[in-house]
Amino acid sequence: MKKTAFKSTQGNRFHVTCELGAVGGQSGEFYVAQRDGGSGSPYVVKVFDKRDQNAVDRARWLVDKRQMIEHPSMVLPVDYIDEPNCFAVISPYIDGAMEMEAWMSTSPSFIDHVVIAAQISQMMVCLKNAGVFHGDLHSRNVLIVASRAYLIDFDNATGQGAPAAPMAGGHYSMAPERASGTGPVTEASESYALACLTHELLLSTSPFAGSG
Repeated sequence: MKKTAFKSTQGNRFHVTCELGAVGGQSGEFYVAQRDGGSGSPYVVKVFDKRDQNAVDRARWLVDKRQMIEHPSMVLPVDYIDEPNCFAVISPYIDGAMEMEAWMSTSPSFIDHVVIAAQISQMMVCLKNAGVFHGDLHSRNVLIVASRAYLIDFDNATGQGAPAAPMAGGHYSMAPERASGTGPVTEASESYALACLTHELLLSTSPFAGSG
């Protein structure tokens, strides 16, 4: 992103404060920004390749859909920038967060693991009730702050009225039909990913560890 200040489609003005490294399991360009006249809370700006019309259309769909998803721990895009040479989504920035695997390495108690698993399950139910599939649920897309889980990276989100999501990743929690590229994101593939993540949290290992 060449610019250091920009205006979103909702009329909010933002200024970039710094470039950000990789966020969770996501790829792309990331920047930390603040909204002019706002509370001072930081935001993450993710820049998309505007030629990827599928990603752009799904990002717009998700910003509109966000009003139906009421959960404080889902880091959904709240606005977007649509300029001739730039498309970007704006999401809240979670300060001090650790990726789930890094959090697990700090030796939290089993009860803490159960609490995080329950929080993730609750978020997935909330998405389902809103007609949204995350499409890319795995440990790097879960951030944790003070025993509270946050779900990030909705780049592959889809649902009714949205373009189909592309295959993402190839991580262990991807359902076989998704990993092979033969099936769309469905309630079944979401349940598969959630089961894998829950297994990892409760048993501290991938369900396929040692399977080759």
